[in-house]
Amino acid sequence: DTRHEQVEAVCARLREQLAQLSFGEGDAAFKVTLSMGVVEGTGQDAENLLQQADLQLYRAKSSGRDRVCMANVANI
Repeated sequence: DTRHEQVEAVCARLREQLAQLSFGEGDAAFKVTLSMGVVEGTGQDAENLLQQADLQLYRAKSSGRDRVCMANVANI
């Protein structure tokens, strides 16, 4: 699905750009990672979509962080 591939590409670019940044200075410098949960769904209310996206976010974090987990609400 083209839309799915486009979303994956945007998320990958965001993760890559963030990985190149460094915050703070000297001994206090640090880098951050980005985990994302994305869902696709039609005919769903916003609360349900947010709940499903939150589940995907926790899935991303528990499977190693710094990644994107996606799902279609109809397939959950």
